[in-house]
Amino acid sequence: MNSLILSIICPIVVILIAWGSKFIYQKYYEERPKLNLQTSIELTSRKILPNKSHILTWRYECTLKNVSEYTARNISIGEITYDGTSPLFDGIVNGNKLFNEQSHLDKNEEIAFEISTSYLTKPDELMKYTIENGIKIYLPGIKIPNPEQYFRPKRLDGFYLLIKYYNSKGVPFYTLFKKTKTTKVNKYLRKEPKKKN
Repeated sequence: MNSLILSIICPIVVILIAWGSKFIYQKYYEERPKLNLQTSIELTSRKILPNKSHILTWRYECTLKNVSEYTARNISIGEITYDGTSPLFDGIVNGNKLFNEQSHLDKNEEIAFEISTSYLTKPDELMKYTIENGIKIYLPGIKIPNPEQYFRPKRLDGFYLLIKYYNSKGVPFYTLFKKTKTTKVNKYLRKEPKKKN
């Protein structure tokens, strides 16, 4: 009697374990999209406003490419900040959808976008001027040579971006992009990295 029960229950348990293992493998490991982020060299621009202040902008042209054979769905990009610092890039807030809700990238497909940060100078902070008879007269040139370098945020030397995306089964995956002065690295993660305070 015991051998009959054992001969029935053991195969059922083995089948359930095998089926469960296959399900977990297929859901979490087999279908793993990978997104790769590349950025251009830093591009700068300067705009003079009517009140004689300047907007200095630093921007990167970015390309996000699917380097796997699986479709990445519902892509969002966020910036990782540490020690209570505010986000560096305009328009990127953690969890913010850079792409629409139905966004996806198929195998070898890529999408281009731009990230930027700006600095607004005080009026006349860069302009050369003199005052004659109580009238401000502007002179050619600027007071600070190469203001894009002078006012450049030091955090542009090293920053982190986190790209979140899902496979077709709704399992989240992450790419942590790290940019330093000399390197640009994509690290593929299964879990969201913990934030340091």
